[in-house]
Amino acid sequence: MKMKRFVAAAIAAVSCLSFAACGSDTASKDENVIHIMSSGDSSANMERALVDEYNKTADVKAVLDLVTSADYQNKLQTVMSNPKSDSAPDIFFNWADALMIQYARADVSAPLDEYMEKDPELKDNFLPSILDAAKVDGKYYGIPESSPLCCSTTRRCSLTTASKPRPPSTSSAMHARS
Repeated sequence: MKMKRFVAAAIAAVSCLSFAACGSDTASKDENVIHIMSSGDSSANMERALVDEYNKTADVKAVLDLVTSADYQNKLQTVMSNPKSDSAPDIFFNWADALMIQYARADVSAPLDEYMEKDPELKDNFLPSILDAAKVDGKYYGIPESSPLCCSTTRRCSLTTASKPRPPSTSSAMHARS
């Protein structure tokens, strides 16, 4: 079961990587690049490997922006204080806590229910109690990465920018892209 959860988390991470970068109020953000903010801890090598694998075939490239673990939460709060700025990540790792609720209710984070419904296998790889920790007002705003719950979260504008490619709707479709 542990391996299934790991594989599901890896699939979720790669799936999230396909969300396109959203436009900002300035013209300097590269629309062919998405930025993923993560802590530079022990999982950084796995995240680098996933990003490298994704980038081999992706039109929209992913960049992994690592922040030291000690500074991560403060840095995330700082850059997300203006989610449309060039410094705000398109995807970020977050805890299922007050910040997740704040970002969801401020319409900064995007609900992921639509994508999870299209890939029930992904959702079925998690215990409901673990997955439900990423729910805010009845909608999922993250995919578990580990326990205690950390989630990959996507900014709403990354999903709603019409000119960007949509993420794959199933894990099979995701593997077909790679």
